[in-house]
Amino acid sequence: MFLQYILNNVLMLGAPIFNAENVLFVGSFPNYTKPYYLTIQSAINDAIIGNTIIVAPQVYDETVSIPDGINLYFMPGAEINSTSTSTPALSVAGQGEIFGHLRVQSSQITGDVVVFDGTNCNAIIDYIQANVGANAVSLINNSFVNMTINEISQGQIVVNNSELFLSSKKISGIKAEVNADIIADIIEITGVSNLDYGKSILSIETATKIDTTSFFITGGVHEIKNMVNLEYGSANNMIAINAVNNVEFRLKNSRLKVASGLGYLIWINDPTGKTIDIVIDNSVLINHDSNSGKCVGSGLPRGIIIYDSYSNTPFNSGVSATVGTLTVNENVK
Repeated sequence: MFLQYILNNVLMLGAPIFNAENVLFVGSFPNYTKPYYLTIQSAINDAIIGNTIIVAPQVYDETVSIPDGINLYFMPGAEINSTSTSTPALSVAGQGEIFGHLRVQSSQITGDVVVFDGTNCNAIIDYIQANVGANAVSLINNSFVNMTINEISQGQIVVNNSELFLSSKKISGIKAEVNADIIADIIEITGVSNLDYGKSILSIETATKIDTTSFFITGGVHEIKNMVNLEYGSANNMIAINAVNNVEFRLKNSRLKVASGLGYLIWINDPTGKTIDIVIDNSVLINHDSNSGKCVGSGLPRGIIIYDSYSNTPFNSGVSATVGTLTVNENVK
């Protein structure tokens, strides 16, 4: 009866089809006498391709490496809390599924907390917290990951030579490196996002970081859309384009406002010798007041429409760039 209850509830969450013969249990399950493993890794080591491992709710102080073809379901309250300083708390290779309510914390590692290495998988993770300066999630070596994360409280998601489809309520930053391809639907970003040389389409309902640059772009093709009623009060810039490579950037269906007048909404640093193509599509950029200076920095071609919130009238700002183009679509309002 207990096993059937577990299987039914796991299957409701979109788990792979399995039965009692290919299920392994980790941790203690009340009123169930089937042998179980004390650690997640010991169960993985005994598993064969197609097995599903069900992890009971408790804290597991270990590092976990998941090989090809193994599926894991984490019950509510299951947590990997690694104290390793060098090994990722969770490494995933090959094909498999991670689903349920996994929480991962690593207070000492300086590298990556969760690594997808050459994998093609679906992953559902409830919560990740990385050490200061560490990456929360890293995709490398042609990984293709469809991932749902409830919250990352610290650490970026880094994508290198891989593809990521992401859905998240709250993350602390995302980074598109070489040959990265990211499509993300995010409710809230609270930290810095570094968009380097890859491609990204980020749909963001809101972002709350106000004490540093929210988006730092050095190259690649990127689109940010659906950031509405975001107020920014900082001495830095909301979107900083410091081009060391060519940049294509589109801001779409967004409404951004400088709250304090200290920073710039869009800042372009030294575009000489680079091709910087910018499209502002159906978006509004609002200045703090008429004395706070431009909402855009050096190098932005004329034509951007900025609203002065005091007089509620549009005015143009910016200086002509020697290279690059700016398109302001007629439906900007």
